[in-house]
Amino acid sequence: MLQVTLVVALNTYAFGQDDVSIARVSSGRQTVAAMANPSVSLILLEAEWMTLYEADCPPNAPVLITRNLTLRGNAARPTTLNLNFLRHKVRLCLG
Repeated sequence: MLQVTLVVALNTYAFGQDDVSIARVSSGRQTVAAMANPSVSLILLEAEWMTLYEADCPPNAPVLITRNLTLRGNAARPTTLNLNFLRHKVRLCLG
């Protein structure tokens, strides 16, 4: 089985704290919630290492992403997002 690990390069950003299209996350549950929120277009990963678990995802249906969505690191080192062999939990769709 193939394991997919997404390494997000550090990018500098200057956005307002109250910009609703940006979600600052530090856990897998927050990341999945931001992915599911259609008003979020940028997810800033505040931790250097983050793992998504089955319990972080909705139990009955996958999170459908039908928009442009950027995940960006915000650490001094590259950020790693471990998708932890999750299947059928997040689905990229045509918007």
